[in-house]
Amino acid sequence: MKAVVYDAPGSFAIRDIPTPDPEPGEVRVRVRQTGICGTDLHIHNGKFFAEFPLTPGHELVGPVDAWARGPRASASASTSRSTRT
Repeated sequence: MKAVVYDAPGSFAIRDIPTPDPEPGEVRVRVRQTGICGTDLHIHNGKFFAEFPLTPGHELVGPVDAWARGPRASASASTSRSTRT
């Protein structure tokens, strides 16, 4: 899969990285859209403590494409019926 990977503030590239398999109680989401938040901008500008290499992002939209049995995974309150499995 492709991901943005930062090596340092302001220094990033789109790279091929291994597609992760979900651990017990986790799901994998096939990302269709993503956004950046204020923290991502601070990381980009070097004004937020971060360890590199770093793949930013936690604001995303997409269908669940894999899951692993285990303790129940939680979802945000914004999860819509169309994305639940």
